[in-house]
Amino acid sequence: MAISLYYQGPKSYKHQSNIFHLPHKRSIDRWLEGMQFNTGFECDIFNILSKRVEKMSTRERVCVLLVDEVSLKEGLSYNEKEDTIDGLEDFGYMGRTKRLANQGLVFMVRGLTTNWKQPLAYFFARDSTPDTYLEKLIEDCITKLYSIGLVVKACIGDQGVGNRGAFRNLGITVEKPYKNMCEQNVYFMYDPPHLLKSIRNNLKQHNFDIEGKIVKWDYIVQYFDIETKRGNTGLRASHKLTQKHITLPPFSKMSVPIAAQTLSRSVATGINTYVACNEMPPEAAFTADFCYKMDELFDSVNSRNIVNPEICTKPMKSAVSAATTHIDFWREKIKWLKSWKIDSSHIQCVQGWILTLNALIMLWDELRLHWGFEFLLVSRCNQDCLENLFSVLRQKGGSNDNQFRNCLKAAVVDRFLRPIGRNCRHLSDDDNDKEFVHYLLECTKSTSRPHPDRSLLTSHQVPIATPAPRSLSEDNVLVYICGYLCHKISAKHVCITCQNAMVDNEQILCDPRLLLCHFRAAEVEGKDFGLLQVATPAFIELISQFDYIFKTQFHILHHSNKLAESIKRQIQIQTFHQQQLLQLCPTTLQEIMALFVRMRLHHAIKHFNKALRTTKRKNRKYMKLSHL
Repeated sequence: MAISLYYQGPKSYKHQSNIFHLPHKRSIDRWLEGMQFNTGFECDIFNILSKRVEKMSTRERVCVLLVDEVSLKEGLSYNEKEDTIDGLEDFGYMGRTKRLANQGLVFMVRGLTTNWKQPLAYFFARDSTPDTYLEKLIEDCITKLYSIGLVVKACIGDQGVGNRGAFRNLGITVEKPYKNMCEQNVYFMYDPPHLLKSIRNNLKQHNFDIEGKIVKWDYIVQYFDIETKRGNTGLRASHKLTQKHITLPPFSKMSVPIAAQTLSRSVATGINTYVACNEMPPEAAFTADFCYKMDELFDSVNSRNIVNPEICTKPMKSAVSAATTHIDFWREKIKWLKSWKIDSSHIQCVQGWILTLNALIMLWDELRLHWGFEFLLVSRCNQDCLENLFSVLRQKGGSNDNQFRNCLKAAVVDRFLRPIGRNCRHLSDDDNDKEFVHYLLECTKSTSRPHPDRSLLTSHQVPIATPAPRSLSEDNVLVYICGYLCHKISAKHVCITCQNAMVDNEQILCDPRLLLCHFRAAEVEGKDFGLLQVATPAFIELISQFDYIFKTQFHILHHSNKLAESIKRQIQIQTFHQQQLLQLCPTTLQEIMALFVRMRLHHAIKHFNKALRTTKRKNRKYMKLSHL
């Protein structure tokens, strides 16, 4: 119960803590930290899900796999726990690259008979996941789900370039929209709401020639203009149609309701009425017929309830069953879609509709004959639940990859705490909580859990070279940093030998490299540098070598796992001679290297992100004005 309340919000949990004896926030965080949630499929999600699958019936294990990407803000951050830089392209066990990630790829599974759903895995990509990578990830995910007892019967994605390429690589065609995986036919289809938006967007740019009849966007615009001439108090046939539906300002193209309300039955009947009243040309009736058929088609692939088609005003909104005419309707619409002629040859959504309808026909036949399905709610064959997840993540602040990972982990835990099925007969709330919390406690006890190496490139030693000449101002900064290191290390180690090797207690203001230390120091009588510590020349030279090796290695290894350890290893090898001359204790030397590398990593990432934000915000005002 505490974890459930915790994810309702910090204010809610704080309020409930005053009433009940609940664990501290840090205790819950510590439990959740034990749960591995890295990129890839080798995480604790599948282990926990497998325990829940054991309690499912055969038909409840039949599910669909959803794949989609969400935009993320570019930026880097250093993960000290795993010693990696987050924010780069990361495909889990397939490796990482040096490119900045701006897309989050998420896999989700949902049931076909019961309304259960569970996010499975995530990856980070640049612009879009390559089709060769996506193909392999889809195959591996279906295999992994099959190994824990789930039966994936469909894979659904939008019609992006990566998804089309992955489907093509898997051998998916319009005539054969399936592939045999794990002894099952898996049907591949595109998300119907995305296809509807694509039809609307293309109609806005091109005229459609359907069986010799021309369908034009101009007639929808003309219909809206006639409606708006009546003013705000006038009666309208399509009261939901607004200026936003016609002009499509930024982000409106992404809205499914706007597309569905534009290509709707109400718009079709309104245009027909104005044609009959001679207020619109007779040719506009072809556009009205197009809107009516698209409305019916979208209803047929968006059924959410079991209703009697004989008493329903829109029979296609009912679930697919032996009593409905969905199959004949879809076959008729496939012939209708094949008759379309469009000015542009780059329009893929028409073929996407045909492939999806063929896949639904074959899927229903198999579910009815081999799995005993009496009906199918086709809305469970779209990406709505995944889009809703993305909406929740955005509301919780998951804009960059680190925030996205934390918010997604919270969503995953929240889903595991919910029961399967409406009547909850398989797993009560109490059993659900106990099972999940018990697993988290076991994870917390396992302190030595290995993390997979996701590096694409291995560590390469850079030949020892003399650092490039620095300016006097840069030397001043370096000397000041050396004094900071001396101060931090001296607080932990009181070895007299190390103190004498690092700190020059007799230093006076006679070296121009000490100007920054002099100006930064607080005024203390008789001391040029106040309470600041000044490093010895030998220690300054050693840190200078550290800095050069860091700069060189960072550009080579910044995408690799165990980044700080790799850089420290190179520093240890390449400055061995200088370390021996300085005669520092081994413990002190390790502390200096660890502190210096950690400090430089945070500094480099901070200034990289600052430069990235400056570049992105350069023309922000112009971009805003251009969309007015």
